[in-house]
Amino acid sequence: MLLCLIGAVGISKAQNLSMNYQMSIPTGSVKNFIDKASFRGFGINYHYFVDQEEHLSLGIDVSWNTYYNDFNDITGKFKFKNDNNIYTITGNQYRYVNFVPMLAQARYSFCNNMALFRPYVGMGVGTSWCEKRTEVGQLRSDISRWQFAMSPEVGVTINASSVIGVNVGAKYVYATQAADGRIPEISQFTFGVGLVIFGVE
Repeated sequence: MLLCLIGAVGISKAQNLSMNYQMSIPTGSVKNFIDKASFRGFGINYHYFVDQEEHLSLGIDVSWNTYYNDFNDITGKFKFKNDNNIYTITGNQYRYVNFVPMLAQARYSFCNNMALFRPYVGMGVGTSWCEKRTEVGQLRSDISRWQFAMSPEVGVTINASSVIGVNVGAKYVYATQAADGRIPEISQFTFGVGLVIFGVE
């Protein structure tokens, strides 16, 4: 559907669109909750170059990662809505974190638009949506909030032709805690590879 939309609208020469598969490794508070890498991730970013040789670009970056882990016969403490008591429950726990950063992004490419390999650095600032969920039997505890987020990145674009390329990159994503700490600080290293569509005249 996205490719059909691109074909219908068209991309001008000074723009590109990248679609990436992502793998992420949690750190900090997320690692304490789910100590497993995520192989379920996707990212899309759009950039517009502000100079003729296409070194500096501005754009948006939206990505999604989900973390999952299960624990057999583990004991945890739970508090239910409208109930001040704390209950100790033992059972199989299934833990999830869905993380969706949405960032305004600036990127600088070290080589001009004629180079085969174009290494770049970038910085993104914006917001993220996070859902944290725990399931024990038929019981479910979840909370979701918006967070402030930022993300430095490095990568390289390989120009396969005048209209298509390959992107390989890595970034560190950090989001502040929310909901009085019930949504933890999110930090992760993300590695991505994907397809880049360049604008044509």
